[in-house]
Amino acid sequence: MLGVDCCFCQWGGDARTFISTNPLINWTYISELDYCADGKASLDHLDGQNINPCSLNDPYGTNFTVPAQQFNVATLPILSEETLYMYYRERFRSSYDGIKGHDFQAWIPIEFMENDIPKPMKFYNNFTLNIQ
Repeated sequence: MLGVDCCFCQWGGDARTFISTNPLINWTYISELDYCADGKASLDHLDGQNINPCSLNDPYGTNFTVPAQQFNVATLPILSEETLYMYYRERFRSSYDGIKGHDFQAWIPIEFMENDIPKPMKFYNNFTLNIQ
C-alpha cells in the first residue's frame, strides 16, 4: 500500500494497493482503500504537501474517510484458523490539547471481497475484537 504524503496534516492520506509476484518488479495497481469522505478519489499527484487532496482550496475541508497517515498492518489471530489484518494509521493534529505526542491513531480492520481484494475502508469510532 502507498498513498499521498503530507507533513503532519489533519486530512490524512489515501491507501492504494498493489500486487506483485516479485517485490522488486512488476507492481500492478489493484484498488483504492481510503477515498475522500465524500466518496471521491483524490488526485493522483499534487505539488506540495500543504494541499488537501480532498479539498484543493480548503485545507480544513473534506478529509479522507480515515483521516490519518499510513503506518503499518498488524496481523491478529481471531479464530483458530483465521487472521484479522488490522491497518493502523497516525491521526495528526487530533489531540485535544494540540500536543503532537498526544495525537490519536486509527485502527481499522481490513475487510476483503470474495476475490481477496481489500474493500474500501470505513472509519469506526469503536469496535470489539475477540482475540485468541
